[in-house]
Amino acid sequence: MVYLTGKAFPRMGPVPELYDLLLDSADYPRRWGAPERTIVICSQQRSGTTLLSEAMYFTGGVGCPVEYFHAGFRPCLERRWQTTGFAPYCACVHAHRTDTTGVFSLKYFWRDIVDLARELAPAEFGELRLASTQINAMSHRRIFALISQTMPNPFFVFLTRRDEVLQAISYYVARGTGRWRRFSGRAHPGACPEYSFEKILVYLGFVQNCNRQWLNFFRANDLPFYPMVYEDLAQDYEATLREFFRAVGRPEARIVPPRLHKQADATSEEFFERFMADFRRQVRGIRKEGRDVAAC
Repeated sequence: MVYLTGKAFPRMGPVPELYDLLLDSADYPRRWGAPERTIVICSQQRSGTTLLSEAMYFTGGVGCPVEYFHAGFRPCLERRWQTTGFAPYCACVHAHRTDTTGVFSLKYFWRDIVDLARELAPAEFGELRLASTQINAMSHRRIFALISQTMPNPFFVFLTRRDEVLQAISYYVARGTGRWRRFSGRAHPGACPEYSFEKILVYLGFVQNCNRQWLNFFRANDLPFYPMVYEDLAQDYEATLREFFRAVGRPEARIVPPRLHKQADATSEEFFERFMADFRRQVRGIRKEGRDVAAC
């Protein structure tokens, strides 16, 4: 584990791409009243959330998981639905995005949870930051109470990535190029950022801390969750989804081939090799310094 403290974790950038699942064409017939059930994908960027959420949407019957409470997406939906404020917006999300089966699905990144806690209880959580590593169980329980309105009768999915270094590199590159998903062979709209050991290390600490907070959140609230790993989904797409759909009560679900293309390329591989080499040098330096101190 690399949990970094005292570091400036990545700020959220703009969302440059117009994602079709945010458009009115992806809305369901208007629903009156709360959803009967919510499937909540809890994860971090670059963990395969789009791959999973699109599989759910195009299969049908299990909602359209999008980051509805993400600061980059929420404003455009508020404008489209002509609503402001948390409670009215939440009602609109449920009205337009609950499947005809009564299932509502959404994605939450830990960043979204922090933003909502600060919005809904500024006196309690106004100082809460993404870099916060020590959030006690009482605060986690309070946060769950605050956001529970967004997810009636929740079923939690905790989607992680086994190789967190590659996840951090993917996150760093996506932020630099501005491309978060790829449906064709189109080139990135922005130049790939230069390699930086220090910046990738910050992203790695960010990912690890957020995953840790999700686990603490589940534990503090005694919430069961369905674990899923990106590498399993990418390598054995159909079998992984088949098991998941059984878990959510849709064993007969028709699995649709993904339209998403893998974004990792030779640059990602190069950054990985350079990062690991730099990391090993750092570790050797720390060990040598420790031996020198011990000899004094």
